[in-house]
Amino acid sequence: HRDDAIAQARRALAIDADLPEARVFIASVSVGLRRYEEAERHLDAIDARGPTTDSCAVRGQLAMSRNRPEEAAGHQRKAIELAEDPDLSAANPMFSMVE
Repeated sequence: HRDDAIAQARRALAIDADLPEARVFIASVSVGLRRYEEAERHLDAIDARGPTTDSCAVRGQLAMSRNRPEEAAGHQRKAIELAEDPDLSAANPMFSMVE
C-alpha cells in the first residue's frame, strides 16, 4: 500500500510540482525508509516557497533519524510556531521532544 501511495503522490507532483502535501508525504516516507537525501530534496522544495508546519515537523524527524536531537528540537519548535493552533500542535506526538 505504501508504494501505491508514493506513486499517487508522485503523480500529483507531476501535475503540480509545488504541491506541499505530496512532498511532505514523500519526505516522511523517505525518512522512514532511510532515504534521507530524497527526503531533504522534497523538504527543500517546500521550504523554497516558505516552510510549513508539516515540513518543519518532518525535518525534525529527519534530524532525529540522523541522530541530531538539538537540530530536531529546533525544527519542532518552528513547526509549533507555524501551527494555526499551537495547543493542538503541542499535543501531537511528532512534537513530543519539544518542551
